[in-house]
Amino acid sequence: LATASHESDDPALWPLLDADMSILGASGEKYGCYLCQIRDEYRRVPDVLYRMGRKRFVRGCLSRDRIFLTPDFTQRLEANARRNLSNELQNDACGVVTCN
Repeated sequence: LATASHESDDPALWPLLDADMSILGASGEKYGCYLCQIRDEYRRVPDVLYRMGRKRFVRGCLSRDRIFLTPDFTQRLEANARRNLSNELQNDACGVVTCN
């Protein structure tokens, strides 16, 4: 599936892939909730393995020229997404979240 890698050569899929990644460009508060939800989704994965995988994902996103594939998503969400991901990595918060 294209959503697993978030890459596709088919421009018709780009809006779907961008929608799937749009949470990365959410407000800081929403992004924090997402971090809790994604950790819960992978709750059966031991912390050390989850953190390694999460860091790989975050670094992979940040290494791309553009996180989003469509101009609209790039314009609206790219800066926030990079800020959220950078903060997560910088604060060593990959996999370490406190949820209410």
